[in-house]
Amino acid sequence: MYSDIFCLDQLFPKRRTREPTRTGTLLLWWSVLWHYGAVVFRSFILVLSAFLLAGQPVSPIKDWNSVRIKLSRESGFCVCAAYDVEIQGNGTVRYNGKYAVRVLGEQFGQTTQAELEELVADFVRADLGKLRPEYGHIMFDAPSYKFSLSIDGSVKIEVVDYPLVRETPAAVTALEDAIDRVAHTAQWVR
Repeated sequence: MYSDIFCLDQLFPKRRTREPTRTGTLLLWWSVLWHYGAVVFRSFILVLSAFLLAGQPVSPIKDWNSVRIKLSRESGFCVCAAYDVEIQGNGTVRYNGKYAVRVLGEQFGQTTQAELEELVADFVRADLGKLRPEYGHIMFDAPSYKFSLSIDGSVKIEVVDYPLVRETPAAVTALEDAIDRVAHTAQWVR
């Protein structure tokens, strides 16, 4: 009854549009790929690699002798333990006690390959890409910790931590403690 008066085609006439050509469609897709292709490609690769590596041990290390994991604890002006420890890929542990430790000077020890592999897996689980190179700010009278992981001569991660500032994530503290555990530093420090 009201269809003669309120005809939608009369109120909103269809526009005359050109049919898309093959060239126009290709240019549109090329533009989309040009602008968003890199992001999409990287996301695809990340999802694919996560899918393929799920549940499998991640070991990108071809030459374990090239692995170096270092931890340095400095005391500032407080009475905190100050020492350096380095774990090499062959299992050798080099310790250097500096201040407020049970054993001063250089000491050597050994760790197992299984412990070393577990420590590298801890680094992988900590998601190194999300860690910042520094947490907190320099406080001359407070302790500072620094750790690094290098493989094949290139540094993969290096983090400086000022623990009294209290912005350090749990993953960083866990890595520092794991390095101490694997290097068996308690025998020289406490």
